[in-house]
Amino acid sequence: MAYRNRELSGHRHNTHGTAPAPRRSSLLAALLVLVFAALLAPTVLNADDLDDLKNAVADAQSELAKSDKAEKDTLKEIGENNAAQKKARDAGKNDEYQRLKSRGIELKTNLSKATNARQQAERNLATKRGALRKEASKVAEEQIGAQGDANSRAKRAGDAVDTWKEALGALLTPPEIRKCEGLDDDEAKAQKQDDKQRLSDFIAWAGAEKANVETEIKRAEALVKAEDKFKGADAQARLINDTKSLKSTLESRNRDLNSSMKTAQERLRTLEK
Repeated sequence: MAYRNRELSGHRHNTHGTAPAPRRSSLLAALLVLVFAALLAPTVLNADDLDDLKNAVADAQSELAKSDKAEKDTLKEIGENNAAQKKARDAGKNDEYQRLKSRGIELKTNLSKATNARQQAERNLATKRGALRKEASKVAEEQIGAQGDANSRAKRAGDAVDTWKEALGALLTPPEIRKCEGLDDDEAKAQKQDDKQRLSDFIAWAGAEKANVETEIKRAEALVKAEDKFKGADAQARLINDTKSLKSTLESRNRDLNSSMKTAQERLRTLEK
C-alpha cells in the first residue's frame, strides 16, 4: 500500500519595490504558520522508501533462488560423477576412473563454494527483510502520536503492520559442522576453516537480527498500549489484535534466536579446540 506525502502549497505574490512594513509582518506570520504546520503534519509512510525496500527483498529472493539452484545442480553432478566412478572402477578402466576421481575433487570444491553462496544469499535476504520490517514498524508506531483522525491513522498503522508481518520470513538455522572422513589433512583443514567462517557469519547475522527483533517488540508493545489513541476507528480492533499476534511471534522469534546463537557458538568453540 503506497502512502502519499502531504504537500503544503502556498500562493506566490509578485511584489514590486519594497513592501510596506505591515505586509512584511503578514508574510512573516504566514511563513511561521507554514513551518509549524509542516512540523505538526502527520507522519506518512514514504511510498518510495517502502517500494525500494520491497524491491530489494524481491531481488534478494531472486538471487537466493539462483544460488539454491546452483547448489542443487552441483549436488546432482556429484551424484552422477560418483556413479560413473564406480562403473569405471568395476569395469577395470583405471584411466577413466582416475579422471573421474579428479573431477570429483573439483566438484566437491565447487559444492563448498555453492553452499557458501547460498548461505550468503540467505543472510542477505534476511537482512533485506529486516530493513523492511524496521521501516514498517517505525511507521506503525509513529501513528500513535501523528496528527489526523483516528480512522486514517489506524489505516496507515494497519497497512504498516501488514507489511511488517509479511517481511518476517523464516529464521536461518546454524550451519552444521561437516565430517572430515575420507579427507586428507589439507582438505580437512580447509573444510574446518570454512565451517568456522560459516558459523562466525551466522553469529554476526543473528546478533543483528536479535537487535532488530527486540526493537520491533518494543514498537509492537507501544502500539498495543496506545489502543485508546485509535479509539473510534473502524480498524482499531483489527490493528490491536494483529499487533498483539505479531508481538507474540516476535517474542518467540527472539527465543529461537537465543537458542540458535548458543548452538552456533558451541559449534564454533568445538572447531577452535
